[in-house]
Amino acid sequence: MLHMRKLALVLLLGLAGCTTVPATGGRAFSLLTPAMESEIGDSAAADNLNKYGLYKPASSASQYVMARCADIWAATEMADTPVKCLFLDSEEFNAWASPGYLAINRGLLAFVQNEAQLQAVMGHEAGHVTAKHIAKGNTMGTVGSLLATGALIALAANTDDNGTVQIASTLAGVGLQGGMAAYSRSHESEADALGQRYMERAGYDRREGVNMVRQLVMGGAYSKQVAAALNFGTMPSQDALAGFFASHPAGNQRVANAATLAGGEPDGTVRLPQGITPATPGDPHGRARYHLAIDGLDFGPSRTFGVAGRTTLAFPKQQFAWQLPDGFVLQWLGFESKKKMIVWEGGHVPSGVNARFMTMPLTPGMSIPNTLASLLGFKGQVERLALKSGSAPAQAEAFTGAFSPSIEGYGTLPARVVAVALPNKGALAVASFVFTDAAQRAREEPALLAAIQHSRFYSAEEARQLRPLALSSFRATGADTVASRANRLPQGALREELFRTLNGLTPDDTLQAGQWYKTLVDRN
Repeated sequence: MLHMRKLALVLLLGLAGCTTVPATGGRAFSLLTPAMESEIGDSAAADNLNKYGLYKPASSASQYVMARCADIWAATEMADTPVKCLFLDSEEFNAWASPGYLAINRGLLAFVQNEAQLQAVMGHEAGHVTAKHIAKGNTMGTVGSLLATGALIALAANTDDNGTVQIASTLAGVGLQGGMAAYSRSHESEADALGQRYMERAGYDRREGVNMVRQLVMGGAYSKQVAAALNFGTMPSQDALAGFFASHPAGNQRVANAATLAGGEPDGTVRLPQGITPATPGDPHGRARYHLAIDGLDFGPSRTFGVAGRTTLAFPKQQFAWQLPDGFVLQWLGFESKKKMIVWEGGHVPSGVNARFMTMPLTPGMSIPNTLASLLGFKGQVERLALKSGSAPAQAEAFTGAFSPSIEGYGTLPARVVAVALPNKGALAVASFVFTDAAQRAREEPALLAAIQHSRFYSAEEARQLRPLALSSFRATGADTVASRANRLPQGALREELFRTLNGLTPDDTLQAGQWYKTLVDRN
């Protein structure tokens, strides 16, 4: 084994070369040629475009993001090298970069407060490209894998006559994994510094990057509150090593690092080096321009996967909507393409009841009771449930049954399932409610079933008119308060928490008259 490791290292060094790092002008050890880097970038872009697609390219929000992407790229050391900007139709709070590409998810814009913060994100992602982090990361991962396993054959097997290499290293051992994570954290810190450099060159106060990092921390805190709501009101347990293997520095530490890099905390003013023209003169940090650009932007998953309102969860394609009691937080889990299932989770914050909502094909020739028994593995009695909505088609059927799923960490819990046949769709809408104990079930189940019985069906035209939730920008008046605005949000619970997170407001912050903020509206 020792001989193989030495041989692997010798041959690896023979295949390797050095590349220039645009951000520093220095040289770095790399296994990737420019052609290989381009292939990695093209592959990442193709995967994301296939999964999400672009968000309404003709929309004002999309054109705005494209313009800001071009501005920040022009401030980098690679301004003469073409880059493609992608504005993806994804609800996820995320942005990424790969050789030749900068990508921003639609979902990130809901939680950014101004143009300078957006450019802090764009600059950070540009920094990953100009610092050659993809090449460095792939190289280190491959070296680590080869030295740990002696798997020289794996490298040779992934090399073809065209010189295209796909490097997929399997890290061996906890020590190597920890080392790789630390290397990734160094990439994130370097990208933070480069992002501040680029945003300042483009005419933005680098100190706003500190507020953007704070927004990331605030978003993480809100996500934990949602996670608790979807877990019977308690925070899900996490792996003890999760913090150690995190790719980003801890939140508070990253804020402190950003402030140190920026030369101080933001104070509401715009500070730029002599000779640099502000990007948004007369509009500090571009707050007004940003809010006007994102007004009307879709919020949440694509309408294809459902539209969550305050007391409804609608599925446009299936022409159906669950009616729910007020107090639910709803979150789209995803689409299982092989099973053709759309899956949402729900948490009823006042009671702690958890729920799951699915749409799924109905197996031809199989009855709904048998489908439920097959799906959930229970043999309990399945009964008809009357639907009271006046819009329910005559042929619509609903069934319900009790079962006892085994929940990791909680054991066997009492639950209720409801299935509704979707006429002319060959599909079922299935809702399951899980209770912490029999007493909770006896207390909460009647209200749940009463609401479910009023679930509604849409005509084809009504379904076509269903639209996702949307961001709505407004300037606060003296009569506006956080509570009054939050109470209007189309969400059943955690409304104030969501409103504050959307607007970067701490628990002690109040709305300032004349200032721009954002809220959510239900357009249905």
